[in-house]
Amino acid sequence: MPPKNRIKKFKPKKRYKLNTTTVINSKTGIIVFSLMAFLFFSIHIIKNISKIKLSGKTLFSNTIKSSKVSIPDIEISNIIREISSNYRNSIFNKEIQDQIYHEIKDKFPYLDPVNINFNKITGNLNITANINKSIGIIKTGKESFFLLENGKISPISYNKQEELMEIFANKKDFDEKEVSLIKKFYTNKKQLPFDFKIIINDNKILLINENLRINWGSFKHFDYKLKRLKDVLNDATQKLSPPLEIDLRFFEDGKIIVSQSQLNLIK
Repeated sequence: MPPKNRIKKFKPKKRYKLNTTTVINSKTGIIVFSLMAFLFFSIHIIKNISKIKLSGKTLFSNTIKSSKVSIPDIEISNIIREISSNYRNSIFNKEIQDQIYHEIKDKFPYLDPVNINFNKITGNLNITANINKSIGIIKTGKESFFLLENGKISPISYNKQEELMEIFANKKDFDEKEVSLIKKFYTNKKQLPFDFKIIINDNKILLINENLRINWGSFKHFDYKLKRLKDVLNDATQKLSPPLEIDLRFFEDGKIIVSQSQLNLIK
């Protein structure tokens, strides 16, 4: 007989309950504690920040505590530093600024521009200025002034008076073209084979000495005109006896007029 099919009984396996234990790392605990402390501190600050009042005086001050002078002359810088030291511990304002400015300009009128700035955080007074050299001595009757390279006049000169040209004029103010031309005469005077004085009258510019009078003409073509003038002088002094007159007013038309003068040119 074939074997009978038998139904096997299923017996479920026995299950075991696992006990879970949570372990907190010590580093994690420190981080959590720090975050909680930071959060608590932040909340405390936010609640009390409106009670904190900062006075502007704790950050800014108008009291002059020190000074810095930037001028390309050590001796002048030291004198101006002494002037500014008299205002130490003073309250900086427009009146004090003007006083310092006028003290500097009275002593050194050829300094221009003079800039005086104050730092409210450091309390430092910063003074800067440019030196303007003289390019000529202006003589207007009984008065004499120094013409500076910036076109202004000064009662005293930074550079030596012996180096300067004499300028006879019936005015004290010169326009930009006149100043530029005088400055060119000053910087190129060694290229001319004679000493000379300058006369400016009614926009006419003359170069004169005892033996020569030159009517310079227009302000244009200075370098070329100077070169041609030297050539003409070399030729004229070999052919004509002084005193001579040279007219450059028609230079742009290609003409230079040379003649003998019967006048006393120095007068």
